[in-house]
Amino acid sequence: MPPSLVPVAAQVTASKRIVTVTFSLPLVPGPVAPANWYTRYNNLRQECLTPVAIGSTVTYPLGATIADPGPNVVSYSPPPFDVVAASGPVAPAFADFPLTVVP
Repeated sequence: MPPSLVPVAAQVTASKRIVTVTFSLPLVPGPVAPANWYTRYNNLRQECLTPVAIGSTVTYPLGATIADPGPNVVSYSPPPFDVVAASGPVAPAFADFPLTVVP
């Protein structure tokens, strides 16, 4: 059975408002669908802008916000299933993965 593709870390760089989600395997590089991503940070739902897969990460800047109280988290809810490992496995949906804040 091939290794599974799962998130292993997620962080937001507060000073730049950029989220980086690190996966367990290297990814097929390129853009991924922004509508698949949900980020709550500082009690605000944050719009995901122009996510891109590079190496083992998906990185995206944050856009507009709306009130959404709760912990800092990131979720991925395809379709399309566009986060794909270079070796073939596709990332499944995940919800409320902890988001670490760095300065």
